[in-house]
Amino acid sequence: MDLRLLFRNVAPLAALATLALASAQPELPPAPGQLVDVGGRNLHVYCVGDGSPTVVLEAGLGDGSINFRALQTRIAAFTRVCAYDRAGYGWSDEAEDARDLEAIVADLHALLEGAGEEGPYVLAGHSLGGLIALGYAKARPGDVVGVVLIDSSHPHQMDRLAAVPELVTAQELEIEGLAAAIDMAESGGLPPDAVRPNAPPVLAPALQDEWARLFVQPKQLRAAVAEFRALDATLAQAAAALDLGDLPVTVVSRGVGVEGQLPAEALEALGLTPDVLRRAEEIWSGLQQDLLNVSTSSKRVVAERSPHYVYYQQPALVVAAVRELVTRAR
Repeated sequence: MDLRLLFRNVAPLAALATLALASAQPELPPAPGQLVDVGGRNLHVYCVGDGSPTVVLEAGLGDGSINFRALQTRIAAFTRVCAYDRAGYGWSDEAEDARDLEAIVADLHALLEGAGEEGPYVLAGHSLGGLIALGYAKARPGDVVGVVLIDSSHPHQMDRLAAVPELVTAQELEIEGLAAAIDMAESGGLPPDAVRPNAPPVLAPALQDEWARLFVQPKQLRAAVAEFRALDATLAQAAAALDLGDLPVTVVSRGVGVEGQLPAEALEALGLTPDVLRRAEEIWSGLQQDLLNVSTSSKRVVAERSPHYVYYQQPALVVAAVRELVTRAR
């Protein structure tokens, strides 16, 4: 999840709450893909393009399939590509079980099978989605022919980042803000206009409007908080997926740190001094380098001009990494 949410979405929400003005919750826009029954509830998947292997895009915590729309269009030029909404996000129904890695991997398998989207697959996961990609590849090795990790989370990141408590606190504040926003969304007091400034800049204006309508859905906010609360279990489960044999894996890492996500005044308010940021990036870079050990057939690419959302700032790098693994598997 992008730390800018804390200052461009969540902080203004507290001020909106004081207005105590309730309005009708915005309706969901029409689903672009299909809704698939995965055992009494529906998950949404949107697939375009033709060819094999099929690329499956896995979003980070707090993000839905719509975030990938621009990247998906690029990949569809050379193969089939699917983006989906995990439970609670976008057009997908909520789930009652804990939203840890094992539950999410089981959902994804049921979704792809129910949708008739046959493998093999190249999985491309951003942030938390990287761990889900690794978990799926470990659980179903016969179905996966490659993995692209886009500034991916790491199973040991919380232990390593504990050395930078200021950054951990900033992330916790972000989640607390989202949790506080749930009540506002449920009462209809969270208008899409309040969050639209943080819509993915790579989306067309109409899709940015759609993104905002999706973001303020109470179920989507609840889904993000639920995944965060299950993070310890997810990280522990992901640690078992750090050995994928010789499966081709490409690690695409950001080249710009947190200073590229937040304005200077926000960094100062959080105590994120240049020294803190330097230490945090050293740890993160080390974690990215360590992800190469997941496979004996791995490589790393650094997106020198990009912060965390590499697929916004330098999508060509991500597309090239995906295309290479798709071509290799054909």
